[in-house]
Amino acid sequence: MPGRKSNFMDVQAAVGLAQLPKLDGFAARRGALARLYLSLLADVPEVELPADGDAVREHCWNLFVLRNRPEATGRTREEMIAALKAENVGTGVHWQGLFGFSFYRDYFARHPEGLPKDGLPHATRATDNLMSLPLWPGMTEDDVLDVVAAIRRVLARRR
Repeated sequence: MPGRKSNFMDVQAAVGLAQLPKLDGFAARRGALARLYLSLLADVPEVELPADGDAVREHCWNLFVLRNRPEATGRTREEMIAALKAENVGTGVHWQGLFGFSFYRDYFARHPEGLPKDGLPHATRATDNLMSLPLWPGMTEDDVLDVVAAIRRVLARRR
């Protein structure tokens, strides 16, 4: 059966309680940095940017997730990640469609009628192209400028 064990350890709870008073400040700082990313990357058609929140649906900016457009970059996500790593920029892969996990692969192998005839193109595209840029409350604006400059260098080499 699918599932997970999600209990909180005492040490995790203690750290969480100590960090809780700082949460609003952390979120505000990440939001400011995320909006800086959004403004600096707005003119880069090779990548798709996340939507900012609004007054009703405020974004928590726990991650800044960028979508590679391989048809425009000429690179797979993994190639983009490697190129950014060569520029001293770490990235993360924080999302994978459930269909890629062994439980669901095995289940749908036995029950192919459970999947749409044309597969899951949107989830597959997201799985193949999403990556996270550095974002944490201790970053500076200069750090964001460095990341954006590295992205622009990587993309310029393929133009």
